[in-house]
Amino acid sequence: MIDEELYNLDFTLEKEMKEKIIVKFAAKQHGYYNVFRYYWQPFVWAAVIGFRKNLRRELSGEKEQIFNMGIMMRNGGSKCVQALICLCIAKSGSLEIMKDLKKMIAMINEYANGGFYEILRMIEDNEFGVNDFENVKMEILSRDYMEFEDDEQDEIADEIVKTEKEEESPEVTETIKKKRNKGKWSPKQEAELKNYYKSGLTIEQLSAFFERSEEDVSDKLKNLNLL
Repeated sequence: MIDEELYNLDFTLEKEMKEKIIVKFAAKQHGYYNVFRYYWQPFVWAAVIGFRKNLRRELSGEKEQIFNMGIMMRNGGSKCVQALICLCIAKSGSLEIMKDLKKMIAMINEYANGGFYEILRMIEDNEFGVNDFENVKMEILSRDYMEFEDDEQDEIADEIVKTEKEEESPEVTETIKKKRNKGKWSPKQEAELKNYYKSGLTIEQLSAFFERSEEDVSDKLKNLNLL
């Protein structure tokens, strides 16, 4: 249960990171090219990268508070809140961190800050672009979530990558669908399917990624001697 004090905790980030990452990956004015729906989602993405790669970095320069745990909870991020708390406990090695909420939120902010700088590095190294939804999604879905069980990994990953599909116009939706070959699998799609399946993605996740039925994905995996 998230108590009221925890619910109202504000996350802090460098204003530069808001401008270089948060707004570019999640601002609604960029339309259907957005990778994320809410500002808190790229923050959680950065925090998990920071925790996973042990990249803790103090905030510097001008800082800003643009959301709190309550906003995350009200917008489908309950599992992400729990994940951040669990990561703090794991890093500190004790439940005592829960007795000092300011220290806990500072830890999350600093690991997220380290993650933001890692994201900037990945962009500079051309690992993906600002609106490169598929590669960003694969970075999230294929990672090892350390102490979390397999089903928890899936739930956390799914919540981070929720998008604003219900707000896409019919024209945009049709354009995206036309980019997918719903019949024959192309050699490129087969290669991607092999790589993503071997990296640990589930049939359900692959179905969502390729916009095909789970049965279609399973049949193709069997055809490729992977099932």
